[in-house]
Amino acid sequence: MGKMTGILNKLTARSRDGKIIWRDTVGKQKFLAMLGETGVAIDFNSATGVYELQILDKRGRLIDSVSAGTGGFARLSLSGSEERVTSGALKDLHDVARRSARNIDATLDELASHLDAIV
Repeated sequence: MGKMTGILNKLTARSRDGKIIWRDTVGKQKFLAMLGETGVAIDFNSATGVYELQILDKRGRLIDSVSAGTGGFARLSLSGSEERVTSGALKDLHDVARRSARNIDATLDELASHLDAIV
């Protein structure tokens, strides 16, 4: 397993566990988490069907990225290393980040509570 694949897997697992807090950005489908001085962004471009994971330094400069179109494999790296990452793995992270940033689970729980209270 390559470095970016390991990072992607850990981000997804820690996000599912609620240990990483994701925030909305100006982009409609882009979410950001800060881990120490390192930023991590996951984006989905609905026009192209491409998911992209970006690693950013403390100034917001791109350090590395990986992207894949829906149903495909890709590895675009600034560092020049090559690894295969599925769009499914990037979509999983995007989904978890979106749920975190938009507080979806708590909102649905609250709605269910209100519906239960209606007699």
